[in-house]
Amino acid sequence: MNLSVIFMVFLLGITGPLGMRAQSTFGIQSSPPTAPPAPPTQPPPSDPNPSKPDEDPEKIKVWVTASGKKYHKSNCRYAKGASPITLKEARTKGLDACKICGGH
Repeated sequence: MNLSVIFMVFLLGITGPLGMRAQSTFGIQSSPPTAPPAPPTQPPPSDPNPSKPDEDPEKIKVWVTASGKKYHKSNCRYAKGASPITLKEARTKGLDACKICGGH
């Protein structure tokens, strides 16, 4: 076998001991094409006053202080001296949920 034939076998990657060696040495592998990764999904916009669908704002009790701008759970550290009202009333007054306890 002359040198040009050996070189052609090497370049073409013909199967056999020489072809397999060339593929493993130089990392020549054929693999099926892969799909591009899916774009990241955006989370839905958050509700400023989240509540579970089965909860009725007219029945949920929250606690507010006379001068506060937030509503609280009964056991919140900021609910001392607070009075209970419904979640609907608190939202109607423009109060926001406490960032510590979540409000309800």
